[in-house]
Amino acid sequence: YVTGLSMGGGGAWGMAGKCSEKIAAVIPIAGAAGANSTYAKNMFDHHVSVWAFHDQDVATVAISNSDGWMNAFVSLMGSTNKVRDVNPTGNPAMTAHRRADHVWEWLTPVSPTNSAGYNYPHEIHYTVYPTGGHDAWTRTYSNEAVWTWLFQQVRH
Repeated sequence: YVTGLSMGGGGAWGMAGKCSEKIAAVIPIAGAAGANSTYAKNMFDHHVSVWAFHDQDVATVAISNSDGWMNAFVSLMGSTNKVRDVNPTGNPAMTAHRRADHVWEWLTPVSPTNSAGYNYPHEIHYTVYPTGGHDAWTRTYSNEAVWTWLFQQVRH
């Protein structure tokens, strides 16, 4: 497993992309790294589960970094649907789940569970908090559901 926040979130993306054959799941929080299509493909091909978090109102690390990663994953599935097409403002705090039809489904509350119970070779989730500045990690790391989800992920 790998997780990190801000610059460490960018490092989490990089580690998961470079060592994807060894990682079951990644939780990047306000990751300071733009999407890398090679790393995204490595994670996708090695079935690395992803749950990314970002604050909508952060000025320090652009939310477009996390958006870019999510869009890279859906692009690998052959879709042009963008993650923020449905919930562009991040208000209220919601989590996007990649559906079987390659569309992002935005749901509340902040949870790794989607309404239809989709089963994938790996999970891709993206939570956007409407506010919080550059501190998406306090809410994330104090959410027991995050840890439960993380430790349920296994290498395939």
